[in-house]
Amino acid sequence: MGCTGSRLCTPAQQDEIFDSAAKEMLLRCISNSVASTDSLDRMQIPLPPEVDRVRQLSANLRTASSMAKVHLTKGKGGVGATERTRAASGEGGMLAGFGGDEKWLFGKAAEFVDKAAEALGAGIGLAAEQAFVEAADGLEQCVKDLEGPFNFAGRGFVWNSREAVVKVYTGTIEKTKLQRPVHLVRGEAPHGPAQYKACPTNALSVEFGRVAFAELTQALTPLALDTLARNKIQEDWNSLVWKYEQASGKLRDYVLSEGFQQVDGGSDFAKSLQQGGPIEFDLNRYVVEQTVQQLTALMGEEETKLRAAPPLGEGTKPATFHLCFSSDLDGHLTLGKRLPFECYASRNK
Repeated sequence: MGCTGSRLCTPAQQDEIFDSAAKEMLLRCISNSVASTDSLDRMQIPLPPEVDRVRQLSANLRTASSMAKVHLTKGKGGVGATERTRAASGEGGMLAGFGGDEKWLFGKAAEFVDKAAEALGAGIGLAAEQAFVEAADGLEQCVKDLEGPFNFAGRGFVWNSREAVVKVYTGTIEKTKLQRPVHLVRGEAPHGPAQYKACPTNALSVEFGRVAFAELTQALTPLALDTLARNKIQEDWNSLVWKYEQASGKLRDYVLSEGFQQVDGGSDFAKSLQQGGPIEFDLNRYVVEQTVQQLTALMGEEETKLRAAPPLGEGTKPATFHLCFSSDLDGHLTLGKRLPFECYASRNK
């Protein structure tokens, strides 16, 4: 840029130079980030935290299935009433003084108790064991099927509305007040080549993503709604929630059943198998918020590339951009002294 002369920029003017260059960098980064499907394919939207509840329910279902096998085993032979009656009828037993007919009646009654208990326990086990395994398998498959659609949902709405997305980002970038732009661009004082090299290569993108997150989320939501309404993600999520509620209800009924309560109802472990309320989740908001975070990451990658090799003669303010992002400050080396005023005068060139 070749700025010379003894008159120096004021601190406010120097900040304005770097604020201008920083915003030019952000504009280039968002434009490059959405320029192709190859770039957007790097977006990875994680499954929401609510899925952890589904995974936990699946694990609980498998545990309950194992417990159902125990109930099936315990059901065999009933509760041991017949054996205890025989012992009581023997010599020295509580029923030793009764006649044969009375002992026979007690024996038949005990057999009935055992048969009833056996049928109850076996019925619980047989009905629950396989059903819980199938429900757990179904939930896990639903979770697996969601991974691709969540990623595509974010990529899809950005790609379909990329011009509008860039417009939103452009407006937000222009009105965002960046704090300490010199430090965001050049690193610590005196902001020379060593400090520039040590400066985080995604510093601007991270800071912009932080201060503008709420505004970007609100502005992008209307753009996402139409695309997401036609995306399979909503159908897949609704299916998962429905299966979750069905499986959770069956498990809760099983745990509260009379047979289960007789065998395991009082244990803390049994109480832990019961789930909380329904899953409350705003899918549209989550996808938009995650998309903004992913775009911030993509912008950071683009910023790293541009810092390493600032292009010459490109953008709306090429002279200012090259001055601020050149490793040696276009020959000024450091900001131990403020830039010459000529640099400020040509900031829009």
